[in-house]
Amino acid sequence: MKFTTLPLLFIVGCVGAVSRPQISIQVRDGALSGDIEAIDPTITWEGSSSYFDFDLEYGTEASLQVTDDFASLPRNVWGRVSRRIGQWGVSAHAKVFGNDMKNAKVELAAGSENDKFSSKLMGSLGNSGASVDSIQVTKGFDFNTTHYVALTPRFNVADKTADMFVSYSKDKTNVGLSTSRTSQKISVSQQIGENNRIMPTFSSGGEFSLGWERFLGKGSSITTVLTPDKDIDVVWKDGEWKANINMPLDGISISGANVNIKRELKL
Repeated sequence: MKFTTLPLLFIVGCVGAVSRPQISIQVRDGALSGDIEAIDPTITWEGSSSYFDFDLEYGTEASLQVTDDFASLPRNVWGRVSRRIGQWGVSAHAKVFGNDMKNAKVELAAGSENDKFSSKLMGSLGNSGASVDSIQVTKGFDFNTTHYVALTPRFNVADKTADMFVSYSKDKTNVGLSTSRTSQKISVSQQIGENNRIMPTFSSGGEFSLGWERFLGKGSSITTVLTPDKDIDVVWKDGEWKANINMPLDGISISGANVNIKRELKL
């Protein structure tokens, strides 16, 4: 029997009213002028509602390109249903992509804030049946409300590999360590004063990146991440505007710019 997830997500979306849309305009491959195909406008809708004891969320992203192939406009459609069972929260999330509406990426999650425990299963569901991609659980430990440590073992079912993520936080310092048989990576986030945060990352293979976040007030910020010999990423949030700028590096020279600009519309 053939299976399609689109009607299921459509039903979820019809239970409540669609809320504010977001308009996104992307400039690809560093092309700031010339070929009109370099401009990639998209629109995103998200909404939420309740049905008995269930909380429903849903959304879609579609292209605003001028085309006579309307089937190519939807980029993705997603839906999420969740509810509380005692002290536990459980949820199911499904997402389908425009180029394959008969298969979905699925995420099942359960957790308890009181127990500082959560679990997550990610997989696929569609015409070819159901499969599990990965499993992870997280257990947190709070030491006198001043230190917090969380352990997250993860297992990738597809390639049969496992790793462990350990996070530690105290005051204005956060440390994350990801380790497996073949690689290790450590990330540090340190608040400096009220308006600045630095974020160095080191990998066992020799990779290194340095991030700097500058808080501008009223929910606005600029985050810059430099990865030598790779790229510079800039995220600029200014109220309802958000700009993502990626600049690939050729040695010490910037070889182009990929720009994505989003604006939330209030209707």
